This record gives sequence, C-alpha cells and structure tokens, in this order.
Amino acid sequence: MKTDPYDPQIKWVLTLQKQHIDLSIKDLKKTDAWWNQTKEADEKIATKIKAKLLTYSQFKGKDIRIVGISKVNLYQLTSGQRVSKGDISVIYMIKDEVDQDNKLIIKIWRLVGEKADNIRAMLDGTRFKSLMITNQKADSQTITIEGKGNGIELA
Repeated sequence: MKTDPYDPQIKWVLTLQKQHIDLSIKDLKKTDAWWNQTKEADEKIATKIKAKLLTYSQFKGKDIRIVGISKVNLYQLTSGQRVSKGDISVIYMIKDEVDQDNKLIIKIWRLVGEKADNIRAMLDGTRFKSLMITNQKADSQTITIEGKGNGIELA
C-alpha cells in the first residue's frame, strides 16, 4: 500500500523563536554601530512579516527590524476543524525612529482577528503546513504550533 502524501494525519510542528534580536547587547542610542550587521534569528519569517508590514502605508519605505514575536494565537474552528482567525503580536523597530533621548523606539504591531491564512503566510507556509492545529503553546523562549495535514483541502 502506498502512503498518501496528502493524508491529513501527517503531523508537523512549527517552533518560533520569540526573540529575533537580542537588544540587551545593543546600544539603542548608537544604531549605526550595529543596525546593518544585525540579522533576525529567523530571517525567512522576519522577511515575510516585514513584507506584510510594508503593505501598510505607515511602513512604506521604512528600514524595519523584527525584534521578536511575542504572541501567536489561532482560533475559531471551521466545520472542517481548521482555524479561521488569529492574533499575532510582533515587536519591531524602525531605523532612525527615536525618542527624545535619541534612543531607538521599540514598538509592537498587533493583528487581532486576522484571517488565519494571512498569519500562516507570515510564519512561513512551508513549515506551517496547514490550518488544522492540534496544539499551541508558548514558554519564555518559544511559541510552538502543532498541526496535521499539509494544507491541501481534498474535494
């Protein structure tokens, strides 16, 4: 018997690092010293999140770094047992956006009640294989999403 590659029982796990950039070792007043050399821990996901941010007018043309992902929550099951909505909180900074002390401002961007598929796309759809979520958990370091299937809905 041949295994069906589209079998919805295939389990997958996506583990996200909450911290993408360790700011404790950065001088937020002297960004020129480190900004261009600093990469996010998961560049693929950071790039996808930035692409989403850049679809909003307030982020157009900005040089953004994703500091971390503090929350991901997926909910509202469809009749097919797939999540349909989600929330995500992203900690970010924009180069040259500083406070009165010339210190880089750390900001939080939240999407609440967003289409789950949009959140899946931001979190790398090749690893976040489907919207059939079996477990979500978080600790101080990571957010783990577990699911099954590979996202192909069979007619």
